Amino acid sequence: MYLKKVKEYDLNNSAGKKLRSEIIRLGLVGCGAIADDMHIPTALSVKQVQLVALIDNDIEQCTRLANKFGIKQTAGSIAEIAGHLDAVIIATPPHVHQTLAEEAFRYGLHVLCE
Repeated sequence: MYLKKVKEYDLNNSAGKKLRSEIIRLGLVGCGAIADDMHIPTALSVKQVQLVALIDNDIEQCTRLANKFGIKQTAGSIAEIAGHLDAVIIATPPHVHQTLAEEAFRYGLHVLCE
């Protein structure tokens, strides 16, 4: 049901006016099971989102998921890829959320923290 609702969402507000027309360049920080099962498939299904890169300090896992979903870029840190992004989803263990969110904010990125 969650995925269906996201697919139907077209960035219109209640008055039907377009909020944004450009594509949001998204990076996903954290390549664990929730990224594999939910975040990546959902991001790829939203037409206003381009999933630009996967970011994880476990570069082997990052590369495996990138290959699985056809995502061209991987990085070991937000700093490596920030110039190519508008926003990040932080899907990591809670104890690193604050550090990663602060890093993303320093680069002027929007942050969705799981």
